[in-house]
Amino acid sequence: GGGAELVISAGRALLRLLDEPRGKQELLEEAGALAKALPDLGPESAAQITPILAILSRGSEAQLAMGAAGVVPPLVQLLVGGAWPPSVSASASEVLANLAKQPEVAPSLIRSGAIAPLVHQLQDGSPAAQEAAVIALNQLISAPDAGGAEAGASAGVVAPLVAALRHHAGVGLRSHGMHALDLLAKSEVGKRALADAADAVPACLHVLAATDEAAIKEQALAALACLAQSGRRADIIAARGVETLVLFLPGGGGRSSQLHAARAVAGLADDTSSHVLLSKLGVGPLVAM
Repeated sequence: GGGAELVISAGRALLRLLDEPRGKQELLEEAGALAKALPDLGPESAAQITPILAILSRGSEAQLAMGAAGVVPPLVQLLVGGAWPPSVSASASEVLANLAKQPEVAPSLIRSGAIAPLVHQLQDGSPAAQEAAVIALNQLISAPDAGGAEAGASAGVVAPLVAALRHHAGVGLRSHGMHALDLLAKSEVGKRALADAADAVPACLHVLAATDEAAIKEQALAALACLAQSGRRADIIAARGVETLVLFLPGGGGRSSQLHAARAVAGLADDTSSHVLLSKLGVGPLVAM
């Protein structure tokens, strides 16, 4: 009715204020009030307000100010509380992803349940939105003493994360995604989720082939070692993982990479179907270690 039309008109006027430094500062001071009004608005009204918050959240000082103003809980409530137009969900998710860049805001994001809507963005967003979600999730999972890794594993982040690592070629997604996966696999919940993820083996092998960065290779090898010890031996063998792993034994990488590769090969050796191939490809490198 008239109320929605009034909010839409006001939103359009506020959006124009963002072009002026003074107007932008005044809007930033009202960011908390704008966010807290969102869950009670209709789709058309929310579509006017969320882009304002997204634009405001693109600066580091603004991210800290918005976190302190309490914008996170209503945005999470908005995203998990019902079906919204894609533009509303995308803008709200962008705010959460931007605020996750600030370590001071990460605990609030985790406590408010921000990981779940970011996982949804990772599953269903555009390639750019997926990369933003992975970067944000990595920040939250990496947050010290905030329980981010456990919250991420419990929210089901592992399966969509390995799917994104397998199917998307973005350098940022690969770097942040493997770092997050490495942290997740250090918890028991994360290990089980990794072992259950259908794309886990091809994703790790894809990353090894696609990157030249030693740290990312090391993380992918660590994940393969975890998979080899968690019942995915046949999948690694079928995907020609043995041939890949032996390349990282002596002469094929740094000491940590060699160690992870050796652990993976040791795990594969428990599967008798690997013995012929390992005796052909791996005995020499293993002896050399």
